[in-house]
Amino acid sequence: MGIYRAAATNSNLWPPFRHRDGTNSPSSIAIRRDGNRLFACLAGPDSPEDDLLLPPIAGEILPQSPTRFFERLSGNPLTFSRDAQGKVAGLAMFYQGKTWSFDKISDQPPKSPEPRRLRVAVKLDTRLLDACAGRYEFPARPPFPTGGKVSLWREGDQLVCQVWGENAIRGAFNIYPESETNFFIKLNGAQLTFLKNDQGQVTGLVHHSSRPGVPEAEGKKLAGWGK
Repeated sequence: MGIYRAAATNSNLWPPFRHRDGTNSPSSIAIRRDGNRLFACLAGPDSPEDDLLLPPIAGEILPQSPTRFFERLSGNPLTFSRDAQGKVAGLAMFYQGKTWSFDKISDQPPKSPEPRRLRVAVKLDTRLLDACAGRYEFPARPPFPTGGKVSLWREGDQLVCQVWGENAIRGAFNIYPESETNFFIKLNGAQLTFLKNDQGQVTGLVHHSSRPGVPEAEGKKLAGWGK
């Protein structure tokens, strides 16, 4: 348990935590125990409690050995390192094809996060889903330095998404509607808003990150796309 701060070797790679005053500090991972279970989430170090970067649901980490764990939903591995006295001193996490190192800076476990608003998916007519289907292109922005391309298509009554770009979620995943234009991603809590022109045609897509300090990104729908 405790707080683990991103090591200096990550400084140009791992997205920093942005405080409300506009300053940055290294991202951290907070690990807490709930009974006999361990949970991990991103956190802003040395910041007020209400500035913690808590995902909608903290990820449970499960043991494979005394030092090696994995995140239950994603399968991403975490390995804890120990000092000469056998005390946990840091961890390494494999994510997006890279290994990220974190130094333990506190033995104090974080408080349990406050429950987030439960998002409820609604059922949409398949014609509305088909209108959203297509290919969208996003410009470069942190933490996606090369920008990205997003493909959306309908499978039955479900809209499916796949993203290409550095640091993007790998593989196809479902997105869930809250209204005709607002959708959400269960994997990371992000929101998606579809933009329409005066004729009601979908022309773009806005990505709203669940992480405070990460700016919105607007992608343009490309013409002539087919699944």
